[in-house]
Amino acid sequence: MRDIARELGFSRSTVASAVLRLGRQAMAAHLQMFSGCLSSAHLCFDGLLSALSSHDYPAQITTLGDSESEIILAMTHCVTYRGGTLTAAQQRRRERHQAVWAPSRGALTQSIALLVKELSRFASPRKLLIDTDEHPNYPCVIDRDLALRWYRDSDRLRVRRTVSTAPRTTGNPLFLMNYVDRMIRHRLKEHTRQTISCARNATMQMHRMWIFCWDHNCCQPK
Repeated sequence: MRDIARELGFSRSTVASAVLRLGRQAMAAHLQMFSGCLSSAHLCFDGLLSALSSHDYPAQITTLGDSESEIILAMTHCVTYRGGTLTAAQQRRRERHQAVWAPSRGALTQSIALLVKELSRFASPRKLLIDTDEHPNYPCVIDRDLALRWYRDSDRLRVRRTVSTAPRTTGNPLFLMNYVDRMIRHRLKEHTRQTISCARNATMQMHRMWIFCWDHNCCQPK
């Protein structure tokens, strides 16, 4: 936002206000566009790993899409604990950060559960195919959802899991999620995995994601 403000000769707060306004309009437009509209019977969802304020606070943005129309339907956001092997200096820095604020335990599971709950709003009454990767949280969250339990009990639900190392071609069942992941990282600077490019505010991060979502669904050529 500072780069945009510097280029256009505005203040950063003016750009931030425009992002908030456009983000709210994008969310409202999606609600209106999908009101009473059923998607196809082939849905998929996956998570995008980014960061918030620093890489000590990984941000998980889980996206739900329609595999046939390649439309993004819904997104959820949560902040989790940093994984992997840390050096002693990184561990001390993380402890200092978490003394100020620490993510809640089970935030990712709750975020996925919220997206699965949203999934039932778009699902048609036909047999439903859901594509995911092999994240261990997905099966248990799907099994606990009341709406998807009805699909499963009536033999109308199939969940297909694909390994993340599978070739990311058009034949991959998660092609849409792989494509959206690539476009997000290409077009939104804060998701390019660069140390200096982290978002600093969760609300602004999701408003920018909804602006991207509107552009992907309604403006880009299919």
